Amino acid sequence: MDITKAKLDLLDMTLPAAIALDFGGARHTAYAEHCAARGTPVTIVDANIPRVPIAPSITVVRGNFADAGFLRGAVKPAELGIMYDILLHQYGPLDTLRLMLAYASDAVCIGQPCLSPARSSPEESMVFLPAVPLHRQADLVPRFQDGIYGDKGFFQPDAYTCAQWLWGIPPALLRCWVEREGWTIAAERTVPYSPGWVWWGCYATR
Repeated sequence: MDITKAKLDLLDMTLPAAIALDFGGARHTAYAEHCAARGTPVTIVDANIPRVPIAPSITVVRGNFADAGFLRGAVKPAELGIMYDILLHQYGPLDTLRLMLAYASDAVCIGQPCLSPARSSPEESMVFLPAVPLHRQADLVPRFQDGIYGDKGFFQPDAYTCAQWLWGIPPALLRCWVEREGWTIAAERTVPYSPGWVWWGCYATR
């Protein structure tokens, strides 16, 4: 199973829904389009705008979904929340997750690249990637992005933003966060990603 299929499989367990919020989905609109094609209108919440035309039942609200004040004035809670590949970019991933979960009433689909359990000690520990010394970064950099910053290394300690990978979060910790917010994980998917990493995702309900 590839990652795209894993994401769509999880979504299919929730559809159709009355309405969905897709957090951070502007750059990859395939999941919003998948929902729209199955009768679920979608609001994408993202600071970016889609690069391709989107279905009429998809709307875009531009702004920072990690900002509670912005969300409060910009969107209403939806039946389904979609949260793919965004938490590892957030300055406060747990706070951002809790905020997004509060805007989903019935179901969520969550998933992202995660540190494999073998890389976490204990397996519930996450890693702040910019703090990894340069000589150890090659062991953590996903292969397809290796060398993107040349001699400076991948995770730059002096110039990190939400556009970069900030956190290596293992599946056990992400699972714990979801469950402790009162959600029940109904299905999970794990897909090999690159050395030391897996893509882990889940479908969870209230």
